[in-house]
Amino acid sequence: MSRKLVEAMLKEKLTGVNRSLTQELQNGDTLYKYKTDPGVTQLATSQRETLFELFRQTLKDVSPPSVLDQLSRQMVFLLYGVTIYAQTGRKGAAALDAWECARQLIDFASFGRVG
Repeated sequence: MSRKLVEAMLKEKLTGVNRSLTQELQNGDTLYKYKTDPGVTQLATSQRETLFELFRQTLKDVSPPSVLDQLSRQMVFLLYGVTIYAQTGRKGAAALDAWECARQLIDFASFGRVG
């Protein structure tokens, strides 16, 4: 699979997942319930594991196996961070910054360099 195709797939998946996460977190009760409701905690854990596997499967053709799990975890972390960043009113900047960061992480993991 070509690098360009993987980038396009990843960008499409990130856009959809980010939209879904933003909608879920817009309900202010979610953050409170996260700390008090075991069902919400279980759902959040399941979501994180699903995202990890999504990134893992998407990146497996361009990332060395030795760093695939670490890179996938970093992508999940990046996605959660950009969601919070976007909620502070910087939606356009958040998306562009996150994509650039993701591209650099992939380049570094795959080629040992950025750019």
